[in-house]
Amino acid sequence: NHSAAQSSAAIDLVLDGVDTIGQVGENNLTVSLTSPIVYARQAAENYASKFGYPVPPDCPPLTYNGECYFNFIRKPAYSFSWDWGPAVPTSGLWRAVYLDLYSGLAIDYVKFTASPSLDSSSNAWWAMATAGVKFGDRFDQKIGQLWWPNGYGSQRLYTLRVRLCLDGPDCRLLDNWETRRVAFRQVQLLQNSIGNELGQGLNFNLVVNNRPVFIKGSNFVPIGMSIPGADVSDYDWLMRSAAAAGINMLRVWGGGTIERAEFYDLADQLGIMIWQDFPFACALYPTDEKFLSTVRSEVRATVRRLQHRASLAVWVGNNENEGALANDWWSLWANRTERYYDDYRKLYMRLVRQQVVAEDSTRLVLLSSPSNGDATEWEGGIAHQPQSTLFGDVHFYSYTEDMWLPETTPLARLMSEFGFQSHPSLITVLSATRDPRNIGIDTNFTLHREHQPNGTLTIARHNARHFASQVPKWLIGVNDDVIGKLLVRNFSVPSSELKQLTDRLATYAYQSYASQIDQAEIYRRITHQHAFNRCRLRSAANQAKGLEGMSSGVMYWQLNDVWSAPTWSSIEVTGAWKATHYYAARYYANRRLAIALADSEQRIVEAFYIRDSNPNQRGSEQIEVRFDCYDVDSLARLNSWTIIKNSSVDVTKISQQHFRIDLTSGQTTLYAVNLQFLCPWLTRAVLSDNAFHMTAKKRSLELLVPAVGDSRSAKDIKECLLVHFL
Repeated sequence: NHSAAQSSAAIDLVLDGVDTIGQVGENNLTVSLTSPIVYARQAAENYASKFGYPVPPDCPPLTYNGECYFNFIRKPAYSFSWDWGPAVPTSGLWRAVYLDLYSGLAIDYVKFTASPSLDSSSNAWWAMATAGVKFGDRFDQKIGQLWWPNGYGSQRLYTLRVRLCLDGPDCRLLDNWETRRVAFRQVQLLQNSIGNELGQGLNFNLVVNNRPVFIKGSNFVPIGMSIPGADVSDYDWLMRSAAAAGINMLRVWGGGTIERAEFYDLADQLGIMIWQDFPFACALYPTDEKFLSTVRSEVRATVRRLQHRASLAVWVGNNENEGALANDWWSLWANRTERYYDDYRKLYMRLVRQQVVAEDSTRLVLLSSPSNGDATEWEGGIAHQPQSTLFGDVHFYSYTEDMWLPETTPLARLMSEFGFQSHPSLITVLSATRDPRNIGIDTNFTLHREHQPNGTLTIARHNARHFASQVPKWLIGVNDDVIGKLLVRNFSVPSSELKQLTDRLATYAYQSYASQIDQAEIYRRITHQHAFNRCRLRSAANQAKGLEGMSSGVMYWQLNDVWSAPTWSSIEVTGAWKATHYYAARYYANRRLAIALADSEQRIVEAFYIRDSNPNQRGSEQIEVRFDCYDVDSLARLNSWTIIKNSSVDVTKISQQHFRIDLTSGQTTLYAVNLQFLCPWLTRAVLSDNAFHMTAKKRSLELLVPAVGDSRSAKDIKECLLVHFL
């Protein structure tokens, strides 16, 4: 509007997203784009020449098929390739371009904070919206109803509108800020001493509205290689799938990007808390003034854009950079080590954290993930052992051991990353290729997309520990007709090749299924281990391991995919749920029964009934607990024992009794525990779980189950709400 532009005192040209590197012309709408690959290489070479030392890494592993020097350009690191995605470093204008016209004063940004009243008898909350006006303004309000994480209550959102007017009876409107959805909740991450000595570790407990919350989470990677190409419906499906699986926290991973508004809108609505990494990952970064100036503006803009979000729980400086430095991933020059340490502190302690605190003093800022939390601060920002299980959060992966065994996995205060790969389903792979000859775990097509070194072999070896390596004959027979029709309908397959390709696709379908069940079992077991040890320290002969436990939750790697490939995800790029996601809907449920072997000899079974329900629910529950033994091949029930019958269990108390059960069958057996709720108000009356552990010889199983009427109080178990069947 030419007349509006003429009447405005100021006009800003706003480009919300220039995919780096771009130069914007003055007083015109020309944008000159430079190759990000060329720019990053030149920037790395110039930096090393000017300052006398390189900033690693240079290039990714060869299996990534990627590009180099992503740490020298402020683009999402994953776009240069990662172990779960290709190299697609895009360029262009990927968000809106517009003119912002204003006369005199205008609202630049608005901050929103809310905190409970100091009067504990009142439900009132104090809220403050601070308007960053060109020359400043602020105001206060008072209100109150609470926002809760998924599974703990409702997500009450309020609409915040801010208008800027000139004083006077007519209140002449100068600017009308875009409305925001805000909420009233208090999120804390408490780090208290476990014992009398620092060496015994600190808790790392998430508390929302003064109530402990067990983190049931996952890690969110960018929705695709071309983020602007993603539809809002893609975000909607992923976020609602996460909520349906019981997820209450997503970690926005530091190798990606600060997400679109639609992502955070859905998180606010669904009660999914956000652990927000800043976009720095698995690398060291330059610290010259040009780079730091860019980061300073980036961090300030990011915090101002997201600070009002109800779902935003924690700010984190980077992904794994502290661990990379402390553990010397790149064999840095010995005489330059202190320089790299100084650069790290300059970027994350003196810039990122200080900038975040200046803009948002209401949230915890962790320097890195994983980190030792407060203990990292005591060591000057870089811990000697950033992966200590006695502090903060831990990332854990193992590709050589049996991940089904309880002793394989450490017990962390918070396990913020863990995972194992699986193959995508047959239908998803067929959506990525028009040639069915590409289907198979060992084809060039699959191996090109498998970026994890030796990943295909690792999946196969671990699957072989627990599943038949050969495809069952009955499976091929059942699928011949279905797969044959699929090939004829969708591909130009010569009749002479139909039988061979049908067998190939049936084989891949079985191998994919086995890998997904294997992955799902790993995720289930690690989750259950941490849930079991939510309120106790694991006893072990090793003194250090004896202090593990007091777990506050888990976040498995990863929720989503960017293409069809072997990855760690629970949702495929087509939106299809893997077995892992269906499992998650059970092991993340508000009420869940879970069992697992307590030792590698498969002798002792632990079973828990865990209740993470709405804080307004109280009282006791009528339950029955039955232990069953099944033949794996026929699924015939061999034996059954009712351990608790028609018992009233107070969910705020814990007690134990010891039972010994001898299995007399020499057949291959499957152990299961079934829990029957007798409360008529429960929509789902039965919970069950199976250990999925098979044995071909007689075993003696030890069970500990609760006695009714134990005298321990809710305070003694720190709000854990566990009934413990050991």
